[in-house]
Amino acid sequence: MRNRSKKYKLFQDELLHAKNERDVERAYASECERIGYKFKSAEGQKVDGILTDLYKNNLEYAIAEFKYDANLNDKYKRSKMLLQPMIYLYRMSKNRPTIPPSCIIGDKNYCFSVDSQSLRDFLVKYSSRLPDPSDWEEGGIAPSNAYQNREDIIKLINEDPFITNSLIYNVSNQEVELKDIVDMVVEKYKSNTPTIKISKENIVSVYSTFKNSVVNLKIEKKSDESDTDLDNRLIHVFFDLLTDEENTTLNEKNNSILNNRGKILHVFGDQYHLFKKTYCENTYKTEELAVMVASKDILIEEMSRRRHGVFFTPDLWIKKAHEMISEQFGSDWKDKHVVWDCASGTNNLTRNAGKFYELYNSTLEEGDVNTVNDMKYEGNNFQFDFLNDDEEKLPNRLKKLLVEKKPLLFLINPPYGTAKNGSLKINDSKPEIAKNEINEQMRKDKIGTCRQQLYAQFLYRILIIKKEYGLNNIKICIFSPPLFMSGEGYEKFRDIFYNHFVFKDGMLFRASEFKNDISGEWGISFTTWEGKLCD
Repeated sequence: MRNRSKKYKLFQDELLHAKNERDVERAYASECERIGYKFKSAEGQKVDGILTDLYKNNLEYAIAEFKYDANLNDKYKRSKMLLQPMIYLYRMSKNRPTIPPSCIIGDKNYCFSVDSQSLRDFLVKYSSRLPDPSDWEEGGIAPSNAYQNREDIIKLINEDPFITNSLIYNVSNQEVELKDIVDMVVEKYKSNTPTIKISKENIVSVYSTFKNSVVNLKIEKKSDESDTDLDNRLIHVFFDLLTDEENTTLNEKNNSILNNRGKILHVFGDQYHLFKKTYCENTYKTEELAVMVASKDILIEEMSRRRHGVFFTPDLWIKKAHEMISEQFGSDWKDKHVVWDCASGTNNLTRNAGKFYELYNSTLEEGDVNTVNDMKYEGNNFQFDFLNDDEEKLPNRLKKLLVEKKPLLFLINPPYGTAKNGSLKINDSKPEIAKNEINEQMRKDKIGTCRQQLYAQFLYRILIIKKEYGLNNIKICIFSPPLFMSGEGYEKFRDIFYNHFVFKDGMLFRASEFKNDISGEWGISFTTWEGKLCD
């Protein structure tokens, strides 16, 4: 996964402070060079450049044209902009065997790409209908001034459904990178097709395109909804486009409404159709979909990381955790225990672990349940708010197993400071996130300030379940900060917790192991605990 660098922020700052077209062009050129590309001259044409590999001039991906502030999110303004590169491409095609397959057009706020051949073909198609077709030849009309004199052809461009409908990227948005657009153009060049397959490598760029180009965020973003909550909601719809097309369709009477599993999402209809045509018309094999769904947590991580947010358990540490569980509780622990991940997200702690005797995965997010069910992952997957919901909402089979005191093992990576199941978040400043039924119970029990920590609340709810059902054959295997074992504010918590559980084993590693751009100054632990008879 790519790291968002300070230099990319420099690109956005340069666009923000650009005073003219030349400043915008320099900003794009500098950012393209940073990510491995450059703009070379266009052999006599005054086009702003041809996008090529930094070291391989023969790979010509796109011609580029830049303006200062052309309001490119407006369809008619895009039509005016398209006439200029259209003429360049027409003239280039007369002097060379091939033309770059794409055209990138950008200003200080927006950027988009179109198919070069469609622009050239359009001009060929309509030139004979115009008063002076020689305008388009060398020595004819100046391309940069064409839009001022040829309203006739601009009107035709605006009415053409194939060349004005382009995915529009807001490059001034902190969530959109120029690399997203360039990667799409290069992928089309390499595959020689108008469609792009979604993969683990490009899924962040594709989701960013969906969110910022397709979704009508002005309507869809709720006033009381955090950016992270919005991403969680939109990511579920994004995956449903691939895994549940039957229940994810555009409204027949209103193409600005996307129907998704009984709910609606406000979208831009033309952008939605383009997105579907570009990314969703490929046939994905089951194993390819599985790889993408396995990237769901990574996707949430990347979008949240841009706002200093959420991180998920890497596969390396999941494998090590399973080895530690086997050492302490036997290699057959999956056969001997009812295993419950009560903060499961998309099941990344268990989905690659093989068969379980009884596996239960619960998560706060309904969309996560839909995704894992679509992918037919192992276990009983259900929505359950572990810090608020009554146990009557549990599956009947799980309630029966609790009553029968079957051996129970909790395997969890609970949230660290945010109310999002399956995630890890540090230093969240919103106090309301910790307000829930377990927090209130901890307050009544005078547990102390640690009741504000969500992972402590998860442990306390497990402790309550242990006491309520009299479960002595119970284990906890948990990723968490190690503070609950030593920190101030956890004294009362430890008195109670240690009376019910005995420490078996643990490991401690730097938080930077979760992501190399997180501070390594604090640690993450994985610890295993075994229930004991109460005093």
